[in-house]
Amino acid sequence: MRAGRKAISVQPSSHRSKQFKRHNLSEKTKTKEQGQKLDRQPLTSRRVWLFRGVAIFIGPILFLCLMELVLWIAGYGFDPHPTIKCRVAGQSYRGDNVKFGWRFFTPILAREFEPFAFPARKPAETCRIFVLGASAAQGIPNHSFCLGRFLQVMLQKQFPDVHFEVITATMAAINSHVVVEIAKDCARYEPDLFVVYLGNNEVIGPFGPGTVLTPFLSNLHIIRLSIALGTTKTGQLLSNLFGRYRSRQGDSKGPAGTRR
Repeated sequence: MRAGRKAISVQPSSHRSKQFKRHNLSEKTKTKEQGQKLDRQPLTSRRVWLFRGVAIFIGPILFLCLMELVLWIAGYGFDPHPTIKCRVAGQSYRGDNVKFGWRFFTPILAREFEPFAFPARKPAETCRIFVLGASAAQGIPNHSFCLGRFLQVMLQKQFPDVHFEVITATMAAINSHVVVEIAKDCARYEPDLFVVYLGNNEVIGPFGPGTVLTPFLSNLHIIRLSIALGTTKTGQLLSNLFGRYRSRQGDSKGPAGTRR
């Protein structure tokens, strides 16, 4: 070898491969040890409360969603809307739902609408009016003299060139809590006017302080929540079970309120 040049030693490839494998093995060992140290770290109080919150809130929500799905598949419950689909002369109509009152009364005490049906799509050149209210607007004891019929005759006589369609969606023993739900449903079918004749049952109607038909609730938010639950299958199941329990409690008491 010439002077001035350094000797370069060349290691065989097998030796370099062994060194590379040892290096990778040591890196993997270090990574595994670090992971074990992280796993051994105790849970902080923040994480503990996070897990508790998930178990308390998410768990029941998932359970209720699953129950709702099972009840839907099983066909349990009833349609909670005031109006339901129907066919008249081959056309799509909306008719009164005889089971709507079950959301606010027991099936035995539930009231019904005076039967009605109207086209799902409002005909052209038509003034559609919904009359809402309780027994006074329904014309009890004789439905032939309900407010809606008087109103249609008077309007047609006063404005003969206008086609008026007056739908009387009224029910005895209800108050504003129920009428709000009826109005929300009717608002989807192109109303031109709402006529509300109401006020007699605000105390003795559903959720009122003097009612014997439903539990008295003074908080409006709780009342709205209770009404919303009645639209679900799970809520209908719970209401049915509660109604049976109250019925059994009543049967176990005598006429003076004492137990038999």
